[in-house]
Amino acid sequence: MKGYRFQILLIFSLLTLLGLLAFLQYSWLTQIAADEKDRLQKRLKIDTERFAEDFNKELQKTYFAFQISDENWRKILPERFENWKQNATYTQLIKQVTVVVIEPTVENYSFNLDSLETKKFETPQVYKSFGQGEFNLVPIDEQNLTLHIPMFNLSPLTEEIKGLEERTELSDKIKVIKTSRYSNINSYIVIKLDDDTLKNRLLNSLGEKYFPDGDYDFSVIGEKDKALIFQSNAFENAEVTVPIFSLTPDNLSFIINQGQIINSTNAKKIVLSQKINTQTSEISNSATKPTINISTYDKSQNLSRDLSDSTNLWTLNVQHKDGSIENFVNKTHNRNLAGSFGILSLLAISIGLIFVSTNRARRYAERQIEFVSSVSHEFRTPIAVIYSASENLTDGVVDSPENITKYGNLIKREGKKLSVMVEQILEFAGANSGRQKYNFEIIEVSQVVENALFECKNLIDEKQFIVETSLAENILVNIDANALSHAIQNLIANSIKFSNGENWLKLSTEKFNNQVKITVEDKGIGISNKDLKHIFEPFYRGKEVVDAQIHGNGLGLSLVKKIADAHGGKVTVESEIGKGSKFIIQLVEAS
Repeated sequence: MKGYRFQILLIFSLLTLLGLLAFLQYSWLTQIAADEKDRLQKRLKIDTERFAEDFNKELQKTYFAFQISDENWRKILPERFENWKQNATYTQLIKQVTVVVIEPTVENYSFNLDSLETKKFETPQVYKSFGQGEFNLVPIDEQNLTLHIPMFNLSPLTEEIKGLEERTELSDKIKVIKTSRYSNINSYIVIKLDDDTLKNRLLNSLGEKYFPDGDYDFSVIGEKDKALIFQSNAFENAEVTVPIFSLTPDNLSFIINQGQIINSTNAKKIVLSQKINTQTSEISNSATKPTINISTYDKSQNLSRDLSDSTNLWTLNVQHKDGSIENFVNKTHNRNLAGSFGILSLLAISIGLIFVSTNRARRYAERQIEFVSSVSHEFRTPIAVIYSASENLTDGVVDSPENITKYGNLIKREGKKLSVMVEQILEFAGANSGRQKYNFEIIEVSQVVENALFECKNLIDEKQFIVETSLAENILVNIDANALSHAIQNLIANSIKFSNGENWLKLSTEKFNNQVKITVEDKGIGISNKDLKHIFEPFYRGKEVVDAQIHGNGLGLSLVKKIADAHGGKVTVESEIGKGSKFIIQLVEAS
C-alpha cells in the first residue's frame, strides 16, 4: 500500500510539472509570435520601400541620363543613349525617343535606337501647341508612359563663365556672381517607355528579388484612375501600401552644357532662373572647364521643372498570402502550440499508461498468486481423496464388491476433476501463446449444445439440476466443435457451481438475421455490476465468490471469451444479484 501511495504521489508530481511546462511553453511561444509579427511587419515595410526605390531608380536613371542642353543635341543624344544602355538594367525599357524643338519653330525628330540617327518627321497635333507657349509638360505622362525631359538653352551661362576666365585670375573661391539673364526651355526629349518591360519584366524581377519565397502577393494600381497595372495574385486588403513611379530622388545631380554640374540636395525642382541675385558659389579652377556648385538661388515660376508633379503616379500594394502577417503568425503560433501541447499530452498519456500498466501488472501478479494458491487447493483435495481411497484399497480395508465399486467411482470422479483443471490450464496457456489450433467445420449448432450437455450429464445428475432446452433446428455454423463445446461446458459448470440452491438452468439457440445466439441461463447468485466488467479477465474472481469460499481458478470465463473471439463472435452477459445470470455466445451463421 505504501508503494502504491508513492506511485500516486509521483504521478501527481509529474503531471504538475507537465502543467507548469505547458504554461511556460504557451508564454514563450506567445512572446515569440509577437516578436515574429513585429519583425515580419518591419521587414515587409522595408522590402516594399526598397522595391519602390529600385523601381523609381530605373526611371530616374533614364530621366536624368538625358538631361542635356539644346546646344548640339544631335551629337550629345547618341552618346547619352549609349551611356544609358551600358548602365541600364533593362535595355529594352526605352521603346521610342522623340526630340521636339520648340524654337524658333516647332519641329520633331525621331531617334533610331539601333542606328543612333535622327530623322525629322511631320509635327503631330499634340506638339503643335508648343509654338503657342504651352510648353511646360509634366515630367511623366502616365497614360502614354512617356517621359518629358526639357532641354535648356544655357549659352548665356557659358558665356558668363568664359567672361570670368578672361577678366580675372581665378582664386580658390569667388563668393559673388552677378548675371543678367538665362535662357528658357526651348526643346523636349520625349521618351516612350516599353509597357511590357516596365510592367512585367521590371515588376516581376523586383517581386522575385524582394518577395522570393512566394509568401507575399503584390499589385500596382494607378493613383488617379485606380486602374490595375500589375498583379501577381488576386487579393483584397493591402497590408503595406507604398507610392511608386516618381522622378524625385533623394539626391539629385544633372549635367548641363557638356560637363558643368549643378548639385542640389533633396531637390524637388530643377530651376534655371532668369535672374539670380547674390548667389553664393564655389568655382574651382581645373585644366579643362570650371565646375559651379550653386547652393542658393531664386526660383522662377515660369522656368521651374517641378518633379513633384510626377510623384506617386502608381501605388504598390503588398499582402501576405495568408491574408495578413497577423494571420500567418497566428497560424504558425497555433501549429507550434499544437505541436508542443501534443508532445506534452503524449508525455502525460505515457505517464498515465505506465501507471495503468503498472497497476494492471500488479493486479495480474496478485491474481496469479491467488490462482496458484487456488489451484494448489483445488489439486490438493482430489489428490488427497484419490490417495486415501487407493491406500484403503491397497491395504485391504475395503473388501466387499460394493465398496470397491464405490471407491473406484470416487477415484474416477476426482481424477475427472483433476483432468478438467489441467485441461483448462493447458487451454489458457495455448490461447495466450497464440499456438492454439482450431479445426473449423460447418456443423449444426444444436449438435454442439447437445454434446456439451452430454459431457456435463454426471455433474448435472449429481447436483440434481433441472435442464430446459430450446434448440432451433437447421442452424449451421462454421466452428471448431470441440472448442465451442468446451466453452458451453464451462458456462454449464459455472451455472451449477453458483446455483445458490436454485437447481435450474436453460440452454437455447436462436437465429436473428445472420447471427446465431447460444444462451445459457440460470437462477443462481448473480453477478454484481462492479464485477461484470472484469469477469472475462483471466484469474479474476468476484469478492462475493471468494467470501463464499466457492472453489475455482478464474480461467473458465476467460477461455469462453477467447474461444468466441477465435470464431469471430463475442460473448455477453446479463445478470442481477440474487436472480441469476444469462450468458450469450453470438456467432455468424455459415453461408
